Amino acid sequence: MVDPTRLDRLVRGVARQVRRRRLEFYGLKGAFYGAVAAVVPLLAKGLVGPAAAAVAVALVALGAAAGALFGLALATPRADVARVADRALGLEDRVATAFEWAAR
Repeated sequence: MVDPTRLDRLVRGVARQVRRRRLEFYGLKGAFYGAVAAVVPLLAKGLVGPAAAAVAVALVALGAAAGALFGLALATPRADVARVADRALGLEDRVATAFEWAAR
């Protein structure tokens, strides 16, 4: 018989890692797009003036923060996390199957 607490603990740990990696991925992706947007004020430095560098830094930081928030807002369904655990640990769908049977 499957112990639901152990299974739940494993899935929660993997879900925490998935959320952390999504936070990193989307945070870096947002920083990249913020850096692309930051090129505009730097190219138009004559129009913006000395504040162009500050605006560019703010755009990069805003992009990183927006990406990180987006990454945190994504749902992590337990069934998907169980499949990720199976693939990462080489368990051939044992966790996902046990999780489905424990939910019945």
